[in-house]
Amino acid sequence: MLIAASVLAGSGALAQMPASGPAQPQLTYVRCGALWDGKSDQLQHDIVITIEAGRVRTLATTAPSQVSGLIDLSDQTCLPGLIDTHTHVLALSAGEMQQGAENDSVSARTLRGASLARRALDYGFTSIRDLNSMGVDGADADISRAIARGLIPGPRMQVATAGLSTSGSGSTVHACDGADGCRRAVREAVARGANWIKVFADRGVRRLPEGIFDDQPTFTLEELRAIVDEAHRQARRVAAHASGKTSVHNAVEAGVDSIEHGMYIAPEDMTVMLSKGIWYVPSLYLMTKAVFGSPEQEAQSQPGVRIIIDTFKRALRTGVKVAYGTDVGAFDWTTTPAIQLPLMVQHGMTPVQALRSATAAAAELLQTQRDVGTLEAGKFADIVAVSGNPLEDVAALQKVSFVMKGGVVIRR
Repeated sequence: MLIAASVLAGSGALAQMPASGPAQPQLTYVRCGALWDGKSDQLQHDIVITIEAGRVRTLATTAPSQVSGLIDLSDQTCLPGLIDTHTHVLALSAGEMQQGAENDSVSARTLRGASLARRALDYGFTSIRDLNSMGVDGADADISRAIARGLIPGPRMQVATAGLSTSGSGSTVHACDGADGCRRAVREAVARGANWIKVFADRGVRRLPEGIFDDQPTFTLEELRAIVDEAHRQARRVAAHASGKTSVHNAVEAGVDSIEHGMYIAPEDMTVMLSKGIWYVPSLYLMTKAVFGSPEQEAQSQPGVRIIIDTFKRALRTGVKVAYGTDVGAFDWTTTPAIQLPLMVQHGMTPVQALRSATAAAAELLQTQRDVGTLEAGKFADIVAVSGNPLEDVAALQKVSFVMKGGVVIRR
């Protein structure tokens, strides 16, 4: 009875204690001297971003009078985290190939890929789409899952695992033949963790005297249609590596979701791309600059470069949707993927259009626009900052000084 009385007495004492209120949310504040939110054509000035649980809570011109956790970027311009929709974290550089790195173990290749994913994040690319596992099948999906689980740092990452091509196409792709065989290949890619299906629609690109690029298609139209149909049935989208007239035409006819590279696209196919909402992901830096091994080779290739640039300009005039994709990995990761932004401006985009291609438009292609691509309430706090005004000089994005992903500071 004494024990019971003591317990009851203790309970009464506890009951008389004042109830603690609900836990106060932990907030982070980022003060930006200027801010481009990804939607406007203008900068906003003296903006404070309030962040709660990794997402933007508010954007305002003032902060509470007494705050902790204020990140002062009052001498910087803040922007949404950048998005590169065509990367290769598992690609090997020419130097590594000479050293025999293609014979490294899967574990070694995966670790290297994880380090390059981290480098992308340090460059300010908080989301990427990686479009081929480069013979290390499934490693890209493993890296993506490890990032998502918080095991390693890196960007938000969509992957394609091994790209699809036809028999005899080499060891870095998944070969399939016939409509049924290609449907099976799509299902296997999905089982390995593919968010996208990558198809290599061409081989043997060549410049013709009439001033176009053409190529030899890999898949038949029936095979391509089967790939697209099966991918869409599996709630996946299709990215087509297509460089010349014929492969682009076949990919567009089959209903793919994005054309990668598109060195030449016929006017009638651009019209269909516009009507179907097919995206164009031009790799301008790679195709007009990085691919050349010497100034002499670059000079000799200028007729082809002019075709690529003309295709890009026609796409802008036609109104085809353009997303930012560099094919980094095909050029070395020691170069920031942001190096392509000035070229897009040089060849017809406004600075805002170029920046939007690497933020809001890229998020729309990846269907992640509810969470990323712009800075607004409810979206992830994926933020980069640079000196100067990137709406006047997009080259500023090649020197990112601050990176935040999901409210966590990555680089400062």
